[in-house]
Amino acid sequence: MDLVQAADAPHVQELELDACGAQFNALAVDVAFLFSKSAPYTQLRAALVKTLPNFGPVAGRMVKRGDKTIVLCNNAGVPFTYQSANGFAPTLDAPLASHLFDFVSDWVPTGDTPADAPTRIKVTDFADGQIIALSISHGIADAYSINQFMSSWAAAYNCKELPNISHDRSPLPPQPAGFGATPLVSSEGIPEGWGLLFRGPFSMPGLAPYPASITTYRRTAEACQDLKRKYATEDINLSTNDVLCGELTTLLDLTKVCLMVDYRRMLDLGSFFGVALTTVDIIADAPSSVPVAIRRALPFCRDADFVRWRIGQGAGASSEICCNSWVGCFDLLTLSFETEARGVMMSEKMLAARATGFAACGARYAFMCPHADYGVIVCLIAPKDTKVDDAT
Repeated sequence: MDLVQAADAPHVQELELDACGAQFNALAVDVAFLFSKSAPYTQLRAALVKTLPNFGPVAGRMVKRGDKTIVLCNNAGVPFTYQSANGFAPTLDAPLASHLFDFVSDWVPTGDTPADAPTRIKVTDFADGQIIALSISHGIADAYSINQFMSSWAAAYNCKELPNISHDRSPLPPQPAGFGATPLVSSEGIPEGWGLLFRGPFSMPGLAPYPASITTYRRTAEACQDLKRKYATEDINLSTNDVLCGELTTLLDLTKVCLMVDYRRMLDLGSFFGVALTTVDIIADAPSSVPVAIRRALPFCRDADFVRWRIGQGAGASSEICCNSWVGCFDLLTLSFETEARGVMMSEKMLAARATGFAACGARYAFMCPHADYGVIVCLIAPKDTKVDDAT
C-alpha cells in the first residue's frame, strides 16, 4: 500500500458537512470501473498526485467538534494499492468480490483526533484488463462526485486540462438535521403538483421485514426499447430509467416509488463536489402506470424553487421501493485512461449492507448501473422468492 498525496496542496481548508452529508457519512460507497487495457501503475499514481489538489476531502481526514463533522483538507493522503491477478477481469455484470477493494474503515470521527482515511483506492491488473476500485465515505461524495473525481484523474493521466471543482457549500439549500426534524420551509401556498411529490412527515414503510436477496439482471438497449413500447402512451416519451422503474413496480406489484435525485443542475451547481441528493415520491394508480407518472413529475423536479422547498422539508414518509439510478451519473466515455471504462459496479459488501437495512423495514431497493456492453445492470434488493427474467 502506498500513501498518495498532492504535490502542491493548497493551505489546509476546513469543510463542515451539512445535514445531508452528515447523515450519509455513516455509509461507504464501494464502486469499481472496468477497463479493457491496463494503465501503468506509475502513470496512474503520477496522475493521482496531479488530481488531488482539487479534491481536498478525498485526501483529507475528519474530526468531530461538538455536533459538527469537519473535513480537514490537510493532504493526509489516499491509501493506494496495486496488485496483479491471474485470469480474466470480472465483466461487472454482477456485484464484485471484496478482494478487489481496499475498504474504508473507522473514517467516522468521534472527537478532535482525525479519523482514518475516508477514501481508499485499489487497482488490479488482469490478463485482459484492469479494475480500478474506490471505497469512499458517502458523506464526502455521491455518485456524481465520484464521476467528477474519476474524470479529473483520467484527464490528468491524459495530460488534459482538469475540470473546475467547487467545494463551496454555501449555495446548498438548508436541510433539517435528522429524520423527523421540523421542516425549515413552509408549504403554504405551494403549487398543487409539489405536494404530490413529497409525503410528510417522516415515517417508516410499515411493511413486513423479509429475508433479503440481491438479484442482478441486464437490460440491453434493445430490451429497454421493448419496455418503452410496452409502457408507451401517445403523448409522452419515456426514458430508460422510467421504464426500468416501471418494470420493477410491475414485477413487485408496487405503486409507491422513491427516486433518488441529484439536484446540482437544477441549482446551477454542476462543479460542486460533495453530496447533493434529495428524494421525490411517485405514486401511481397502478404498477404499470409508474413510468408515465415519473415522466409527468419531472418538470416539477427540475424547478429550482421546488428543489429548495423539497430539501427544506427533510425526510418524508418511506416508499415501498427506492430506485437509485447511476446511469446519468457516470459518463463512461470520459472515464478513459488507456481505454474508456466499460462499466461500473459496486461491491458485494456494499449491497449486503444496504440489503440488511432495507429488508429490516420491509422496503425494496434497486441500483441501476451503466455498462457499455450490456446496457444497464440492475441490482435489486427484494425478498428471496422474487423472480426476474434473465436474473442471476
